[in-house]
Amino acid sequence: MNTDKGKHYRHIYRGIKVDPYRICQIYDMGGGPREHMTKKLLRGTSKGHDEMQLLDELQCSLDRWREMIKEDRMESDIDVALNIGAGESSMISGGVIPNPGVET
Repeated sequence: MNTDKGKHYRHIYRGIKVDPYRICQIYDMGGGPREHMTKKLLRGTSKGHDEMQLLDELQCSLDRWREMIKEDRMESDIDVALNIGAGESSMISGGVIPNPGVET
């Protein structure tokens, strides 16, 4: 079995592997798109991708992140309008209103 996990897992500092996941944890990035983009930026072109492909991938991640923010704001606005409080079902989590544009 190959135990080599890739060169981004080979950086050791004071006995701790300093990989993209550890860096994101140290900086408390909160998961999701931030961590995904950080990993891509730290990897750079090391997987054979050229700069333009890297930029395209980063732009796709940014676009999705923007969509997520808009979706979250929309959910929040609907919850406020319907007076849905904390702990109750919300739109995206399977609550009272189906997600717009998604057939049920």
